[in-house]
Amino acid sequence: MGQQFDILLWGASGFTGRLVAEYLARQAGPEVRWAIGGRNRDKLAEVRRKVTAVNPSLADLPILIGDSLDQASLEPLVAQARVVCTTVGPYTTFGTPMVAACAEQGVDYCDITGETGWMRANIDAYHAQAEQTGARIVHCCGFDSIPSDLGVFLLQETAAQKYGRFCHAITHYFIATKGGVSGGTTASMLLTLEQMKEKSARRLLADPYNLVPGHEHDWSEVDQQTAVYDEDIRRWTAPFIMAAINSRVVRRSHALQGWRYGRHFRYREVMRLNDGLRGRLRANGLVLGLGAAMGLGSLSPLRRLAQATILPNPGEGPSAEERQSGFFLTNMLGKVSNEPAPGETWLKATIRGINDPGYGETAKMLGESALCLAQEDLPARGGILTPATAMGIPLVERLRAAGMTFAVGSW
Repeated sequence: MGQQFDILLWGASGFTGRLVAEYLARQAGPEVRWAIGGRNRDKLAEVRRKVTAVNPSLADLPILIGDSLDQASLEPLVAQARVVCTTVGPYTTFGTPMVAACAEQGVDYCDITGETGWMRANIDAYHAQAEQTGARIVHCCGFDSIPSDLGVFLLQETAAQKYGRFCHAITHYFIATKGGVSGGTTASMLLTLEQMKEKSARRLLADPYNLVPGHEHDWSEVDQQTAVYDEDIRRWTAPFIMAAINSRVVRRSHALQGWRYGRHFRYREVMRLNDGLRGRLRANGLVLGLGAAMGLGSLSPLRRLAQATILPNPGEGPSAEERQSGFFLTNMLGKVSNEPAPGETWLKATIRGINDPGYGETAKMLGESALCLAQEDLPARGGILTPATAMGIPLVERLRAAGMTFAVGSW
């Protein structure tokens, strides 16, 4: 059949899928051949009408129809694409046949999952095959976990260039975020809570190296669970809920690079708060609130009640005004040893997004990931990869050009 398209946007009629379609309509040049796909032709035709309003040249944007649960229906669609970019979640439920088809046919793939249990299952099942076929299967190309993964990569590259050695420790401080939540995201979160009823699933999700098969369980790097006063920045810190995803992706990147930062490299993520009593009270309040939410969310009746009465339905999400008023700001503190002299040098990375992190910026990050895989001259490497190991600096540069901040300087 041959590759007719540079990018197949799969799930384009969903909430995030529509945002990515609009992003590609604005950003993909006329040289990029792309199509939208899913199971409902009428809904996809409506997406085409909306993107045509953004870019009139897309009036004949191709529409491909298939079933996310039927690999046989996906295989001829995948065969037509160089890159599959998918927003169909929860990925644990709907994502595996597409990953399998791409791994088998050597077609690049990117998504925005944060479901580490599903990612580990894909590593076990498809990493070796994707290595052989050359398929770059890249999970976590949204707010989880591009800021963390590319931020560490950029900080370490800068340290190596300036000092001839890597940071031995990096702490990622999430300073401020403003954004909404969609029905698709809540469905993924609720599915994860449902899975955590199983002891084996809880242990896997808690393992700091759960995306590195064969690595001995190293519980010394467990995520922060309590309020902690950070002496380095003289502020109170609290647990960051996405650390359970982001830190695992960073560690997989490290492993895929042959542990080039050193076996003793340590990475952690926290929320940065105020100093003094105000910071302490807020940090402890966040710990209690997070614990209560996780505890209540683990109860099936309460999950169903929240889904029916409070949480958005699939296909729903924040308005355009809410997305445009959102943002995020994070800093990373990297420590470089001064050996053989005593002490260490500190470097700071700043990562900033100018829209809602989970939707405006995630659509940007996923869209640029797909364009990067399709257009950039990347190293030939297949497998279940990460944003840093698949795309690295070319993706950093694309995101900078799209308005995100990735900057490194002295602390």
